[in-house]
Amino acid sequence: MHAQRATTQRSPDFNVLKLGEDILKGNGDIKISCATLYNNAQTIVYGTVNGVYLQTQGNQPRKAINLRNLKQVDALEDFALLIVLAGRSVFTFPLDSLETGDPFKRMKKIGTDISFFKIGICMGRTMLSMVKTNPTSSTLKILEPIEFLPKSNPNQSGQTSWANEDQFKTFREFFLPQEVYSVQFLKTKLCAVAHSGFEIVDLETLDIQALLDPEDPNLKFAHSITPRALGIYRIGGELLLCYREFAFYVNLLGKKSDKDVVIHWEAAPTACALHYPYIVAFSPEFVEIRHVDDGSLVQVIIENNVQCLYTKSSPAEDLAYHISRRRDNNLLVSFANKAMFLTSASSQIY
Repeated sequence: MHAQRATTQRSPDFNVLKLGEDILKGNGDIKISCATLYNNAQTIVYGTVNGVYLQTQGNQPRKAINLRNLKQVDALEDFALLIVLAGRSVFTFPLDSLETGDPFKRMKKIGTDISFFKIGICMGRTMLSMVKTNPTSSTLKILEPIEFLPKSNPNQSGQTSWANEDQFKTFREFFLPQEVYSVQFLKTKLCAVAHSGFEIVDLETLDIQALLDPEDPNLKFAHSITPRALGIYRIGGELLLCYREFAFYVNLLGKKSDKDVVIHWEAAPTACALHYPYIVAFSPEFVEIRHVDDGSLVQVIIENNVQCLYTKSSPAEDLAYHISRRRDNNLLVSFANKAMFLTSASSQIY
């Protein structure tokens, strides 16, 4: 099915998602490259070309860390850590150090020559994947945070430190003979979003297999080209696979779903996010919002320089989780010199 652009002419009454206020509050000179939320979405951390900024609800942003070339930020809130990719190095900062004048005193470098990282939960355990990738190969290192006992630092009242200097331990490290674009943690396995598509990795045995069944004749359209994989989302008992060219459902065995839904995007999205019951696709000039049940185009938001900065939804979660989260501030997007939350049209926005 292929929805027509005429859908953009619908009345605003038909809009299912809406944009909030510009959280930068007119500070258009701050060019955000990445962002994350913590403290029940009351605190935003975002990276720019010249530093990490911190902003609490209703306040102006302020620079918290003077680092250059920020590419990724994420929070391990249960372990009170901020993870930062600057250039090709990964650093950690205790979250409470962002409130002090010198967070570098407690900074740790945990990775070098890193292309990207990903935090998630797999097998009931919190994990951090750091990926070194090039056009022909990738090395993935999976780390686990080490449990720590908060102890008072006699020199800095109110702060915590690790009884063990090491914050992480290595769980697995393995090689893939192709470029990996991103990774997603599923309930019991890791999904490597790679040049060949979606590769499923058993982190216990390191067995690797393609998600799509190569023998399924109903998937011939997907095997006839090499589509650029974007993301995978569990919708009930099936998986919605999103590519730059299209999106479709498969069952948990990797066979084409009985649900006759193939989404052909209006453009070539660079990222997708699930805001149940909608899948949101981000292209440079607009955002298209489609219903996951039938792939119908329900809304288009036309803007310039569109980028998805942050999404909370996890591909490993079930429908009950997505329904419970759908009114949250779980999508932060940027348009030109603005950054706004994209939420349900009936919800209160940050």
